[in-house]
Amino acid sequence: MINNFRYANLITMRVKCCLPLSIVEKEAFKSFVYTLDPSFKMPTRKIIKENGVPELKDHVSIKVENLLKTIEYPNISVDGWSDDTLRSFNGYICQGIDVEWDLKVIPVAFELFKGNSKVALNL
Repeated sequence: MINNFRYANLITMRVKCCLPLSIVEKEAFKSFVYTLDPSFKMPTRKIIKENGVPELKDHVSIKVENLLKTIEYPNISVDGWSDDTLRSFNGYICQGIDVEWDLKVIPVAFELFKGNSKVALNL
């Protein structure tokens, strides 16, 4: 479980802030973390890539799967967009109301879209 992995918060912060794995090798970042907790041993990029990221992915997948089970009639939405470098992405979101009438919005997938993302509407 991700809670047992010492670097879970570091990996989560890296993913949510869209930071590269190499952040753990930057002296300024190491110094900042040391100021917060001198006993923290900074993991290598290899440890994060081989252990932390797959473990976090498994943890999130289980969480998403459990949330999806609470929605009897799910609605799937797809959204596409491009970033500043003109890379195109698709995002998939599941929405629905659970048994307690709470709206659930669950990001299901996010992927790089290969090919031309231009859409033309002929009205």
